[in-house]
Amino acid sequence: MGLLLYNGGTVCDDSFTDNSADAICREMGYSGASNWDSGDDYESQSGYDIKLDDVSCSSGNWSSCTYSLRHNCGHYEDVFLECETAADEVDIDSCFVQGRRTSGTVIEEVTYTGREDCVELCLSHDGCHGIAVSPLYWSVTGCYIIGEHTTFQDYSWQYAARSCFDRSTDGETEVSEGFRVLDRDGDAVEDGSRGLLTYNGGTVCDDGFGDTEANAICIEMGFAGSSGWENSYSYSSLQDNLDINLDDVSCDDEDWSSCSYSEEHNCGHSEDVFISCSSDDADGDSTTDEVNFNLVNEEGEDGGNSGLLIYNGGTVCDDYFDQDAADAICSLMGFASSGSEWNSSLSWSIKSDYNIFLDDVRCSNASWASCDYSESHNCGHSEDVFLTCREVEACYTEYQEDTGWFPDSAIIRQRTYIGHDECKEWCDAHENCQAAVISPAFWAHRECFIVSTLNVTERNNWSAAIKNARCPDETDEETHHFQLVNERGEPSTTGEGLLLYNNGTVCDDSFSSFSAEAICRELGYTSLTSHSYHSANMWEVQESYDIGLDEVVCSSGRWANCSYVTIDDCSHTEDIFLDCGANGTVSETSIRFELVDSENSPGATAGLLIASVTTGNETDRGTVCDDYFNENSIATACRQLGFEDSRYFQIYEPEDRYLFSYASEVYDIVLDNFACSSNLTNDTSSCTYVLEHDCTASENVYLSCGPEEGHIANVTNQLKLTPRDPRGLYVVEKRQEDSEVYGGVCDDGFTDTTAATLCSYFGWARGRKGPSQLLRNGTSYVSTRLTCEEDRLGSCKDRPYPDSENSTEYMCAPHELASVYCFNEVMDHRIDILRGNINNALQFSINILMSYYKEGELFLLHNDRARRSIEVRACGNVIPGVRVSGSGGRYVIAGRLFASRVCDDQCVSIVVGETTKQYCFEPAAASEISSI
Repeated sequence: MGLLLYNGGTVCDDSFTDNSADAICREMGYSGASNWDSGDDYESQSGYDIKLDDVSCSSGNWSSCTYSLRHNCGHYEDVFLECETAADEVDIDSCFVQGRRTSGTVIEEVTYTGREDCVELCLSHDGCHGIAVSPLYWSVTGCYIIGEHTTFQDYSWQYAARSCFDRSTDGETEVSEGFRVLDRDGDAVEDGSRGLLTYNGGTVCDDGFGDTEANAICIEMGFAGSSGWENSYSYSSLQDNLDINLDDVSCDDEDWSSCSYSEEHNCGHSEDVFISCSSDDADGDSTTDEVNFNLVNEEGEDGGNSGLLIYNGGTVCDDYFDQDAADAICSLMGFASSGSEWNSSLSWSIKSDYNIFLDDVRCSNASWASCDYSESHNCGHSEDVFLTCREVEACYTEYQEDTGWFPDSAIIRQRTYIGHDECKEWCDAHENCQAAVISPAFWAHRECFIVSTLNVTERNNWSAAIKNARCPDETDEETHHFQLVNERGEPSTTGEGLLLYNNGTVCDDSFSSFSAEAICRELGYTSLTSHSYHSANMWEVQESYDIGLDEVVCSSGRWANCSYVTIDDCSHTEDIFLDCGANGTVSETSIRFELVDSENSPGATAGLLIASVTTGNETDRGTVCDDYFNENSIATACRQLGFEDSRYFQIYEPEDRYLFSYASEVYDIVLDNFACSSNLTNDTSSCTYVLEHDCTASENVYLSCGPEEGHIANVTNQLKLTPRDPRGLYVVEKRQEDSEVYGGVCDDGFTDTTAATLCSYFGWARGRKGPSQLLRNGTSYVSTRLTCEEDRLGSCKDRPYPDSENSTEYMCAPHELASVYCFNEVMDHRIDILRGNINNALQFSINILMSYYKEGELFLLHNDRARRSIEVRACGNVIPGVRVSGSGGRYVIAGRLFASRVCDDQCVSIVVGETTKQYCFEPAAASEISSI
């Protein structure tokens, strides 16, 4: 039996059981525990810190255990452990933990035939780190052999770590996984791309973190250094399931051995470190493996096919950037190699969170191999590139529901089903993926599998989407050639005639007004004040053509939103004759938006949306109908109006809507079916619409594009909390406009909700309104009516303090300064030592004043509350027989030291819960002690 250590420190026996002992022995490579105890048997124990407490395990497997890195123990509670060395007596069943599953690399998946078979299969793979077994109530239960992975709670799955049942390492199993970088799904990022930094399975707090620390950690993971880091909460669903394992990382140089850190923390997950690493070669030249592009949204999260362009964790400057560069980068990211859109005009605040990593991108065609670029720059973030890529849906067959296709081998990865499209997107992210396969809909936990072969076996109710060997390029695309001809078969010069498609007529099946509008646009007629169609067999020339197109179904007036078939069941009596209403002229239509308020005045941030539609020399100004008006339509209109912060883009519901009743008298409706496919531009070229409508004034669009009057855009920059007393009380002050001078905030309208939100901005867990305070040092008020909505960052607003002596508004008195209590704990003890003494017989007494914080306020401990929990420690050991007398928070602690308990510093610690106060005896008394 020996003293148990965890990361160089002892383990406390709180909550420790036989399961805990078995789990730890198995984690160290033994078959289990034969005995355990606790005590202070070794003199050396006092030389260790206590590193682990509250180890509670539901089975003899470490993955079933919870624990705390904080403790309330003495060394007399240190665990001593004896482990069984018989490696051939492993209880396999005890290694499987119910209620855990994995997220990580699937090496192999087979139909479950028993735990022993799963263990045997795992041991046959050097890369196997564990086993996951799907729910036994599934129609087909699977055994998954897992490589690198993380685990999380799922009550219906089972999990076993290889370290539990594999004894081949003779007790040398590596427990610590060190540093890893994870993507949003919890999978390891191996190429240095940006991801969540973890240490031994938990996150790393940014306290003390800097470029030196980032470089040291990247080098420790095998990279050349760091290419950038930040703190973020962008993987919130993953971060919330992880502990914070590392804090206060400080390095003298870029060697991890020079670094110090703490495994205790005072952080929230908003302080988690995200890092990207560089694999530059010795000459500093970038290797092709480092070309990693992605798109992020305004919150720094995955933007899908649209957003701020990121290169190896930094932004891209627009110098020399053109359409070829946009198409090449989209193609490199797996999107279509044409039809992309880009700009550098958006003012997202998140841009400043990144460094600029790429400049001077020059491409001769839409292939990244044709591109030159520089990783140094002379740019500002106003030149950052935003990119929208075109999805390549043609890369897949449509999902074939209930085909009975089941993946029996070559599974690349498997995860919980989110949606059909998401499963295909996941397949896109893996170069060797051949199909996205979805388990039956009736499964309680439906799954998405991505597979590298098309070998399938018959299973009912499964579905699959097959990925083509290559996506079609520009030369593969079908030519869509429309033409209008007259009765002699000659091209029409009047904008009307018999409609031809690739030299064949068009059948009227499913043809609609949207179909007519889309085809007129394809023909170049954009002045669609009127367009019409009919079908007939009235010209002899019709018989000279085949029928080339049928079932033209369009969801808007854009050909991109149309479907059709080239096999027909029609006759020439159903041929389409089309009138594009343009008399042979092609005239572009432009649209400009504005917002008017309830008094019909322009320039509002919220109000009635007005469109000015110009066709040729004519302009119609009126309202917009809400038919087909979508989120992208909102963004396009707001961006054209000069607003860039999409947090405020929304449909507006005016409380005083009756004040807008003038609209039906002043304005006609001039725009309908306004639907846009992009939200990154103020250009309406991505939008479809019609200039005729079937709406009433009740369907007019009202928009809100900007913050309300008085909105505080940057709370921590414009406001500050200044300490007023040691009880956690802060007064609220605001920066004067265009100045570094702060003034007071009057507490009129100030609430507990506002206080709590402000405290959260400044890093506290809780907060409430404090008592009104007095202005000091000649400070004046600059703000009043400060309000913030509960749990909603970005919701704070106020009013400027009236500066006129003749103002009719209420003027605050000097003693009405707003204040808040900000705090993290509901209760946190405080110990004040009044005096202490000790005699030659080592008998001591210490007078203390005990108090505690509750919701920000300091209280004395009345009714001897917590008196029984007071203990005194010397050299890390609890002194027995200590007596506590007194009441009302004023206590006298008396006891006797033993010579063996006296350390070199002659100090003792008074401990209440997690609060510790050290007291060192006077030098004279200390010298008397040392002479005994």
